Amino acid sequence: MQKYNLLIAENHAQSTENIKLISPETKIIILTSHNSEEEVLDSIKAGASAFCSKDINPKRLADVALSALKEAIRFDSKISQILPETIKKDADNTKFPNNFDYNLTLREKQVLKLIREGYNNNEIAKKLYLRFLSAA
Repeated sequence: MQKYNLLIAENHAQSTENIKLISPETKIIILTSHNSEEEVLDSIKAGASAFCSKDINPKRLADVALSALKEAIRFDSKISQILPETIKKDADNTKFPNNFDYNLTLREKQVLKLIREGYNNNEIAKKLYLRFLSAA
């Protein structure tokens, strides 16, 4: 069976989960016009590396794809605005109620905390000592 480094898909959590079972190293970017909180979190839990609106700028999508290949998890700005209130309210993002436990890493929780605080991608990269690459 052919295995891929990167897959851009319109499907969501169930497809992502199935792909990850067959090819766990494949990075998956979800493109969607359905920007629901549940969809975003289910896709993260299933193993998606990025979740973007279908109307994302192609140069921005290329940036997201490069980040995904470098093990980063990315959301475009429209998606990051719909993260659940449960995560936004959690002061240190180190604990989640059982019904929202998506097995996020400490780094993912740190990023979510900074998103909640209103930081943009470049500011988050600086705060977490990461390299920020922009296609713009």
